[in-house]
Amino acid sequence: MKCPRCSKLLKVMKANHVELNVCHGGCGGVWFDNFEIKKLDEQHEADHEFLATLQNAPTTPANPEQRLKCPKCTNIIMLRNFFSVKKSVEVDHCGGCGGYWMDAGELIRINNEYPTEEARKAAAKEVFDEMFSAELDEMKRKSEAELEAVKQVSNALRFLCPSWYIPGKQKWGGH
Repeated sequence: MKCPRCSKLLKVMKANHVELNVCHGGCGGVWFDNFEIKKLDEQHEADHEFLATLQNAPTTPANPEQRLKCPKCTNIIMLRNFFSVKKSVEVDHCGGCGGYWMDAGELIRINNEYPTEEARKAAAKEVFDEMFSAELDEMKRKSEAELEAVKQVSNALRFLCPSWYIPGKQKWGGH
């Protein structure tokens, strides 16, 4: 595979039994296949020897404005998005294969964001609650009020249409 940032050939390197494609001697970026990042995104999962290799490797500066093609799919332009709700690390993500491209230093910054996956999820829940709790509470109140109105109409109609008018329920015939 070729580096999407500087077009050098990516070198296969291992980090905690995960084979990654690294632009060693180029821009210093790392390619993560789908779900590989989940094996290395927490502090306790970090392979410090691997991270030291990345930090000490000479890199050519990356242009963060450059739109990158996926090194695996080659015809898909990757999307740039924040890795977490802290919005401190922007990564490139392929919608086709689910892989991630991280420029030099981004993996280290991700490792330092949250100590555990639980802390990351708690932060995401907090942001979600802050953004949407008022709207969701209002929707719930409206839904409960609408349900109560439907029950009232249903109870009123029950007396207009007693069960002996329902086909198959009367004893005198009529189907």
